[in-house]
Amino acid sequence: MRHPLFRAWWIEARCRMRPRAGLVATAILAATALLLYLGLRFGSLLLDASSSHPVIANVLVAVESSALSQLERRRWEDAYSTNWLSTLPVSRRLRTGMIAARVCFYPLLILMLLSLVALLIRAPVTLFAGIAMATVAGIVLGWFIPQRTVDDSLTRDCASGSPPWVLLPSLASLSSWSVTQARVWLRPRSIARVLLPAMLALPMGTSGNTAIAVLTLLMLTVYLCVLLIAMFQVAREGEAWLRPTPITLYRLVIAVAARPLLQQVQWTLVAAVLFVALGATPVGAARLAEWWLALVTVTSGILLAPTRRGNSAPLRLIFSFCTLILANRLKHHLILPCALLISAWHLKEAQRT
Repeated sequence: MRHPLFRAWWIEARCRMRPRAGLVATAILAATALLLYLGLRFGSLLLDASSSHPVIANVLVAVESSALSQLERRRWEDAYSTNWLSTLPVSRRLRTGMIAARVCFYPLLILMLLSLVALLIRAPVTLFAGIAMATVAGIVLGWFIPQRTVDDSLTRDCASGSPPWVLLPSLASLSSWSVTQARVWLRPRSIARVLLPAMLALPMGTSGNTAIAVLTLLMLTVYLCVLLIAMFQVAREGEAWLRPTPITLYRLVIAVAARPLLQQVQWTLVAAVLFVALGATPVGAARLAEWWLALVTVTSGILLAPTRRGNSAPLRLIFSFCTLILANRLKHHLILPCALLISAWHLKEAQRT
């Protein structure tokens, strides 16, 4: 075969899709319906915001694609240097092309979704062209940003959350592993890459207090998202490590998610206060905080539950989000209790199976 790496990728994708063809088709239909609803519901607001601030929209898209491409490049470079495909006599050019294809996959998929939203809200061609060029520029920037290795001291801190003299077996190390992992990912260099485009995108004449509040709010948003991803990675690695032990799912979830979820609540309240300081109404800030906590609760309950199950998590996430939207349509301030019930149901079902 002339392209064994691409052939292996195709076989891997086909093997993943074949036993779940019905679930994938249902998930695509549900995601399309959800996207249509959100586009029709908030289309005018998105169009007004993006048309009045096109530079900010393009900068945000470029930062997103840059960060995503850099993470994907680091991930697949490590994968193709350690997995069984690394033993194949493949040239460096073909290996680099395969990594580039993997790196471009998710940013281009997000670009397709943004293009669909742009068609739904009837956005002008210039806005779509700006988003496309920002995506390509972000991919190129993320590819050529130098890769930096993590210090050994920070790696050891992630692997050991308790002091070395604590010899009693416990799950205390998992409680701080997620926070430490998020701190390792958010190095000062990474934070600067996120804040610098946002600082340049601020309009002229912005007061210092407003600029500080906006940048702090952006940093809080990035930290909460990174903390959520770190919690899922720690849960997956901790479950694989503790699989031979008779530890229940509830104990594992409490050990992994208790401290990150408390920090999610804490910093979400701080972000709501910043929204009020920027001019939002207290009710609107409370609604945003409620929606974020509901999404975190549902995502945590669904993605922590499959540590003991093999069902499709994206399909359950889509149906859960649709349920939250329906609950919000029925009555305000009902989404957070509904999210807690959905999360508890998924955890209970996973524990039972």
